[in-house]
Amino acid sequence: RNVSVPFLMRQLKVASEFPRQKNRRIQADNIFREIQEESYEDLPEDAELYEEEPDLTGQLSLRQRAHVEYSGFSDSEKLNLLNEQLQLIQAKMADDEAKGRSDVATQMLLDQLTATKQAAEEKLASNTQRRLTQAASAPG
Repeated sequence: RNVSVPFLMRQLKVASEFPRQKNRRIQADNIFREIQEESYEDLPEDAELYEEEPDLTGQLSLRQRAHVEYSGFSDSEKLNLLNEQLQLIQAKMADDEAKGRSDVATQMLLDQLTATKQAAEEKLASNTQRRLTQAASAPG
């Protein structure tokens, strides 16, 4: 991108006005070069901020990418996230109904998320029951 030095100097509060004529232009010998060099310079304390993360989006499927993104969540956090998503979709559907619109895709998404929530709750209940059974049958 071609950026003029006088315009940069005005933005940096070095110059107070735009040049009106060629002979009244702001003299800037190496200021443009210095600004450009400083913009590419990393300070040691900023090194962690600019570490590049590997781009895995092109290599992973959507299911694998979701696994990478949400693998750090506990089951209760995942259930809370699911509940928040359900509330947002229900609010959107209520708003759409108030306006007299209906969206089949939103309804299908709500049905899928409700089924996912029910499956997650059943899995959580079966895991709890399994732990109680193991605790009761453990010698001790």
